[in-house]
Amino acid sequence: MTASKYLFLRLAIYFGYARKNVRVGEVSSESMLLKEAQTFLGEAIWQKVDQIEEISMEYWNLKKLNQDFQRISGEIQQFQNKLNENQEIRAVVLESVHTPIKELAKQRVEIISKMDQLTRIRDRISNKASEAQRKLKGLNVTLEVLRGEPDKATEISRTTERLEELKVAMEAIQREKLANAQDMAALGSELRDIEEEIADQKIHGRSKVIESSQGIGDANQQISLRRAELNIISTQMRQLYLEIGRFMSRHSKTDPECRKVCRELAGLIDVMAALQRSIHYNTRLAELS
Repeated sequence: MTASKYLFLRLAIYFGYARKNVRVGEVSSESMLLKEAQTFLGEAIWQKVDQIEEISMEYWNLKKLNQDFQRISGEIQQFQNKLNENQEIRAVVLESVHTPIKELAKQRVEIISKMDQLTRIRDRISNKASEAQRKLKGLNVTLEVLRGEPDKATEISRTTERLEELKVAMEAIQREKLANAQDMAALGSELRDIEEEIADQKIHGRSKVIESSQGIGDANQQISLRRAELNIISTQMRQLYLEIGRFMSRHSKTDPECRKVCRELAGLIDVMAALQRSIHYNTRLAELS
């Protein structure tokens, strides 16, 4: 929002034309854009801010987190190599065993593949549930706000209907989740039976098959644990990027060192300054409405 538009809308408010919800919505969306821009700026320049005392702590924390990120990424690659090696060993052993074991091994691989598919389906169901829950919370907030305002019967009715639709959708998602869990349990039971039968056969190569399968499970577990660590580190790094970007954008015009670091991203900082002004204008208009 420009200064001229702000003045025009203030004049409109004076004559009784107020759109507070629009102003509040614009403040929210512009604040999100500003936050993303500040995070992008911080990520782009953080390695150049070590000499700026006010954000030196953020710089060194980022440096340490980046080292941890690189170290854990290397560990993941090591476990990935072990995983690949064990998968290759298992494939070779399965090819070398006798026909009964080959058939059982084939069934085992098919079940594991199905379990992988069910895992992916479970993840998609969880994502759907999270998204539906997010929408449900948003609609509840919307409904709460609407009930506090006059002449919103139509909007309240539409929102209530949408809430009911979401509740029905959530029930369907819960049924999907239950069916998925039941299918996974059935496959898990079938997989255990097949593995017991393979063990009973005591055919040459049995021990190597079990050993390589255990290695695959262990490697997958270690990879999952470290990926979770990387997600935590990434979140912490994004927060530090945001703090650095926010500080640098605020001081790039007044501090010579900040201006020097941000010189190549001056256009982005101008956009961020415009967003800040627009947020200020919209906030004032919302307060006046």
